Amino acid sequence: MPQPALAGAWAKECENLVMSIADIINNDSESQQPPKFSWTDLRKHIEFYEREGLRYIPLVWGDKKPAVKSWRPFQSRAPTSEELASWFHESKPANIGIICGAASGGLVALCFNTPRGALEFFGEELWQKLLNTTFVTQTYRGVHVLLRSDTPIKNQFVPQGGIPSWLEIRYEGNYVVVPPSLHPEGVFYQPIGVESIDSPENLADFIDQRLSQLCLKTPPTRETPKGISGSEPGWVQQALKGVPEGERDNVCTRLAGYFKKHLPQDVVLSVLIPWGERCAPPFPPQEIRKVVISVYRYGEPVEEEPEEEAVASPMPGLPADAWQGLFRDYRDLVAGTTEAPDNYHYVCFAQTLGATLARRIHVYHARRLFPNFYICLVGRTAITRKDTARYRAQRLLIDLHSEENQENPQFQILPGIGSAEGLLDALGGERKVVVLSESELLSLLAKARQEALSNLIPKLTSLFDCPDLETLKTRQRTVVCKEPFLSISSGTTIAWLQKALTERDIYGGFANRFIFVYGNPKPPLPFPPKMDADAYTALLAKINDIRLWAERLQRSEASGELVVPDTTKAMFADYYAEYHKRCAAETLPATLIPRVQTFVWKFGLLYAAMAGSEQILPEHLEPAILAGDYFEQSVLQIFRTFGASRGKQVEENLLAFLRSKGRGVPILQRDVYRALNLSATELEQAAKPLERLGLIKNSNKVTKKGRQVSCYEAV
Repeated sequence: MPQPALAGAWAKECENLVMSIADIINNDSESQQPPKFSWTDLRKHIEFYEREGLRYIPLVWGDKKPAVKSWRPFQSRAPTSEELASWFHESKPANIGIICGAASGGLVALCFNTPRGALEFFGEELWQKLLNTTFVTQTYRGVHVLLRSDTPIKNQFVPQGGIPSWLEIRYEGNYVVVPPSLHPEGVFYQPIGVESIDSPENLADFIDQRLSQLCLKTPPTRETPKGISGSEPGWVQQALKGVPEGERDNVCTRLAGYFKKHLPQDVVLSVLIPWGERCAPPFPPQEIRKVVISVYRYGEPVEEEPEEEAVASPMPGLPADAWQGLFRDYRDLVAGTTEAPDNYHYVCFAQTLGATLARRIHVYHARRLFPNFYICLVGRTAITRKDTARYRAQRLLIDLHSEENQENPQFQILPGIGSAEGLLDALGGERKVVVLSESELLSLLAKARQEALSNLIPKLTSLFDCPDLETLKTRQRTVVCKEPFLSISSGTTIAWLQKALTERDIYGGFANRFIFVYGNPKPPLPFPPKMDADAYTALLAKINDIRLWAERLQRSEASGELVVPDTTKAMFADYYAEYHKRCAAETLPATLIPRVQTFVWKFGLLYAAMAGSEQILPEHLEPAILAGDYFEQSVLQIFRTFGASRGKQVEENLLAFLRSKGRGVPILQRDVYRALNLSATELEQAAKPLERLGLIKNSNKVTKKGRQVSCYEAV
């Protein structure tokens, strides 16, 4: 990749390039050689995109259009290896696009459509810095700057000087064309800058400030369409103002169901198509037509329940006595700078401190326990600031390991994985420490559902125990990891959690390795302040002192093991007697808490380490038990209606899926449970009540080889 030139010189070069392109276009087109597709170049860029955890899709060669029927499903699931192999190969020229938003780890694309746009927006000093820290694409008109944000970014078209889209800000619901794609005008998208995606702090605030400073405004939204009286229920009036990505399908269905009572289909379409333009990003008319036709054909949807399902009652705060030592210091540092709930900060800091100490310390309880954590922050989209809480803690980790050898680092934060092999590559060698950061848990589980990645969940399950040796054999090689240390940081909503987890995950033991933390939204914080720099530096120093203490303990005769005296054992025995009864209950939530006792010991390790104690004393175990009890209640609160709600949802999804294929069209049972992400048992349980109601039927089909296979079809 070429080295970036000085910003001013680069801008001049861009102007010259655009002029050259204009000359080329004006010349006799027959004299021009058509651009050639390079499989080698495409493969090289794909390797970079995969390293960065970016989700990519095929586009038509020489065009910006997707080369798949619909690219939107890939916002919530990764393509299978079979899909990728069919999209990209040596004999098939293709452009490539990256999906923005959560699918690619919070990717934001700032698309400037004039040669000097980026320089004007960022200023020369910052622009030069960006060229040395993040991936930038030179396009036919200007540049695309790729960055990551820890908070949602509004999709915008920003006009300037008569250019309606001088700047396009793309996030959820969008994709961006990337190198080595061919522009429709016959010019390749060229990479400049570096092979990395930068994650600047407070990117959303910076964008808003720069737009204000440059007196740039996005176009105003349109008026409410005629034909709406204004006397509709409050939710209808609010919804007609437009909704963000992630809510458009659900709200469109609800609106169509509401207006169906009063208006014919064509009138509803005339109302909802202008409504789609007010959504952010706009909801395509063809998608609106599909929703409206479905509602009028198959019946009215249920209006009472929104897509985002809330926990019945809010969680109380974490007990005050759990906020001890550096946990309290960290909360005081970050709590006032974000709307993220404080209980998020507790588990995020526990993960950060644990990953810093890694395998230097442990406690023996049936086996050696190390301070690694799999955490999942659960809460409403955007307003609970799940990603903000995770990235605040991960910034500490990055700064604590900033002096490591970057060629072969002992520690790294991995922004998503594509396979078990990729994960073990990161952990390959000796005593490697990895924090796998998946913004959305559903994304991780969706990858694991793919046949080619069926070994991913077993490996993640095994690595939770920090084995002395973990291996993976492939056809070409064997990946060997000695004394690996893995933590997982993720987030989700309750609605998505119900979609993501299957019985196999729950009863198979993968889900109960996670600490699920439900967060209540905090009051609005319109102007979040920065963290106190001096307090941040002081906290870094304290954590580093604990790390040095742990290294000395590891080199001592104790080999890093913390002793558990009899007084602590007696305290744990009293706790365990009641805890064991709760685990014995024959309920689904009870299957998710058997490892809370493990979390208690891991928290106890951290409290002892903060005190510089080579023993886990009662004063260290007591706050650990308080935290364990709290997170046990969080799990019970999140999952207490899980079985019933999921069962109803699975039935609705099954009926909708079969109807989408056409009434009387048999669909293989295998294809049904794969499409709906279900186990065979879940599919059977959902199908029975629908069969009794006469909505679907189960039948057999004879294959070409003469085998009978089970099918389902809508009646």
